[in-house]
Amino acid sequence: MPGRRIPPDIMGYLGPCRQPRGFVEKVIEQCVLAKLEGELTDFAPLVAIMQMVTEEFGSKSFGDPKVRKAWCRVIERLQADTSLLEHNRFIACRRCHQEFEPVVGETLLTLFLQWREGRTPQDLVAIHLCPACGGRIEAKRTRPREADRDGLEPETVDEDEEWADGLVEEYDF
Repeated sequence: MPGRRIPPDIMGYLGPCRQPRGFVEKVIEQCVLAKLEGELTDFAPLVAIMQMVTEEFGSKSFGDPKVRKAWCRVIERLQADTSLLEHNRFIACRRCHQEFEPVVGETLLTLFLQWREGRTPQDLVAIHLCPACGGRIEAKRTRPREADRDGLEPETVDEDEEWADGLVEEYDF
């Protein structure tokens, strides 16, 4: 996935493009190209975006504070301008009918990396708990959950494992 190139026919249409400055811009560019190539659907959940961004970091170590800071900057930029990927900047709570816009920082990254490493339903649920339901991720803001896009309303799936499997299958991450 990393290292995508704009197809020549599109480059011919676009003409000369400004080269990305720095690693953060390169990662964002690769994510936008992935969207153009159909690897993301409109309103993809934030966890799918975080997965794609993490893949773009390749073999970089998330034990390095600079890498962690760069990851947060990429997610912040994508959250600030959702027109780039047309994703859902809110995380739907697993336990209630709220969704929250997370504060991008160490807690979000740590919980995401924990889920990515173990892929357990409990770790995915930990990301999808709003502060009111005991979640550890701070919220910039919350709102009532919009019409469910993924068919995974809290009351429609009893078991966390089934809910997590459905989310992962739906968005293939």
